[in-house]
Parts: sequence; C-alpha cells; structure tokens
Amino acid sequence: MIDKLRGIIAIFLGLKYLPKSDRHKAARLDVLGMCLSPIAFDTLAYGVSEGGTSWSSTSTVTGLTIGVMH
Repeated sequence: MIDKLRGIIAIFLGLKYLPKSDRHKAARLDVLGMCLSPIAFDTLAYGVSEGGTSWSSTSTVTGLTIGVMH
C-alpha cells in the first residue's frame, strides 16, 4: 500500500517539476550491422578458441581476421 502511494506521488511530482522536452526523431536501425555482427562475433570467438591450439594456424588467423574486419 505504501509503495503504491509513493509511486503515485512520484508520478505527480514528476509531471509538475520535470521540464518538458521535445521529441526527437528516432534513428533508423542499422540492418546491415545487425546481420553482420553475429558473424563477426562468432568468427572472432572461433579464432580465439582455435588460438589455444596454434596462434599461427590458418583457421586461427582467418577467424581473427574476419572477426576484426567486420
């Protein structure tokens, strides 16, 4: 009961004392980045895990290179 009262009081005080702000247009989603990020993180993780075997192997260097370049 006390928490509900505090919440109601906080809403009214916020409406009264917080300054009004303009709404800004939302930025567009980076669809290409959303598609490429999982590939980059996966290949980077793969490169690091393969580094436990050999840091100079082709699979390690390829995984790290692709992960860093994306």
